[in-house]
Formats: sequence, C-alpha cells, structure tokens
Amino acid sequence: MPVKTAVAAKAAKPRASSGAAAKRPPTGPAGVADLAALSSASGMAAELTKAADALTCAVETGLVCEALDANMQLWVAIKNTVGGTDGGAGDVKDNLVRLADHVVASTLGLARGFSPEAVLPLIGIDLEVAKGLMDGILEHLIRERAYYLWKETGHCSDYDNWIRAEREIRGLFEIA
Repeated sequence: MPVKTAVAAKAAKPRASSGAAAKRPPTGPAGVADLAALSSASGMAAELTKAADALTCAVETGLVCEALDANMQLWVAIKNTVGGTDGGAGDVKDNLVRLADHVVASTLGLARGFSPEAVLPLIGIDLEVAKGLMDGILEHLIRERAYYLWKETGHCSDYDNWIRAEREIRGLFEIA
C-alpha cells in the first residue's frame, strides 16, 4: 500500500462519490510492486515510461496525488536497486541516485506550493531517463551484432561491420 506524501494535502481535489473511479488516471508503475522489472535497463525504462504516462494523465484530470506518490516510490526503488549493486557503469548509477534524490525532493516540495505545471519537469525526467536507458540498450545490441559480423567476415572492416549492424538493429525497431 503506497504511503501518502505531504503532497496529498495540496494536490488532492474533492471527488464526487459517483463515477470518480471511472475518471481516475492510471496510478503509475504498478505500485512499485514489480521490483524485478527494475533489475534491467529495459524494465526500468518501461516503468519510467508508465510513470510519466500516469503523471501526464493525472495532470490532465487534476488527480495528481496518487501518480506523484507512485512516481516518487518508483524513484526510491530505482535508487535502492542501483545503489545496492556492484560494478560497472558507476557514473550512470551515481546519476540515477542523484536524480532519485532530486525527484523525491521535488515531489515533497510540491506540498509547499502545488501547481500542475510543477509536475511537468518530473514527467520530463522520467521520459529522458527512459530514453537514455533504451539508447544504451540499442547501442549494446549494435555492438554485439557488429562483433558477430566482424567474426563472420574474417576480422575485416570494423567500420563497415558497425554500419551494417546499426542498419540491421535499427531496422528491427522501425515503426511502419
């Protein structure tokens, strides 16, 4: 069960007893119950995208409290996940921890002066971090494919193998 933040006092709007549940936006990242998703970059990107979507819906409907709380809990879970792992990508992990601290502080700061526009930077952070994580995955896939092409072609032309791998992998993700 999510812990309500101080934002609830400022962001909560009175709700009508009938039909309020039907207008309620998605509450975000599965209540952060899906901690296993945070163990991979793609899972983390997916959860951040869901949180950004929930915040966007919440701003449009005026029901921001639950989405802000879920987003904050997601960032706390991200901080705990990346802060507790060893090895590799230290700068990325450090940046995620700093961003988590910023998101938590910003969310709690909304209790002092809430406005829907104040939520927009949090949405932007979620989307930009999700994009960055997915870009890293894409580069990793290209690198792996280029290596296999390099082996297949008898270790010649790193550049040509990279270009071919990039074309192949990006082609897999094109939207028609």
